[in-house]
Amino acid sequence: MSRAIRIVQFTLIELMIIIAVILILASLLMPMLSESRIKAKLTACQGNLKALGAAAGSYQNDNGGCVVVGWDATVADAAARTQWPKLKRYYGDDRTLMCPSNPLDKLECYGLFAALSGRKLADTVPNPAGTVLMGENTQLDYESYTRPIEEWERASSGHWELGYATSFTNNDYTTQWTARRPINPFVHRPLVNLIFCDGHLESMHYVQAWGGPYKYGDPGNIWDNK
Repeated sequence: MSRAIRIVQFTLIELMIIIAVILILASLLMPMLSESRIKAKLTACQGNLKALGAAAGSYQNDNGGCVVVGWDATVADAAARTQWPKLKRYYGDDRTLMCPSNPLDKLECYGLFAALSGRKLADTVPNPAGTVLMGENTQLDYESYTRPIEEWERASSGHWELGYATSFTNNDYTTQWTARRPINPFVHRPLVNLIFCDGHLESMHYVQAWGGPYKYGDPGNIWDNK
């Protein structure tokens, strides 16, 4: 065998080794890159909520301390009935309403906590730092909210409203529509982004955010804090 042929054979072996090393490194890096993308989307979602929280605060300052009305049935145009047209002058870009991890919901990725809709915040929320104002939400399939959170089934979209399966003012169980519009445990699992009435944001485990067994008046409950 000539010297030239031996050189070619050796080069091919080296090339195969290099390719194998690259494939191994790629397999190690892919999970890290995937995790980085997930964190980037989570951070972008947090930025959206911070902007919406600031918009809601500016609206309150301009409207006697009242929280924006989440759904105004007196408005003839259905597209203008939610809080978003009222807040748009404060948040500006409609992409703010879109969680990058939640493309299925179009422009309905976040919701206003329904219990605060149209109320004067100072008279309604004694502890703004411990009470949710807005957050990631979804719409659940019928009766999902009656099952453990791990067994929830998602409906076709999110909604403008962020609800709770128990009444804001007492311990009575309710099957109102608001019960089907809770926090969204499907997008950043196991985290959910929530912005509070004082403007600070938290990414919480969805079970913690849901609050465990609901007890009206519990100071640790982020849904009323009476």
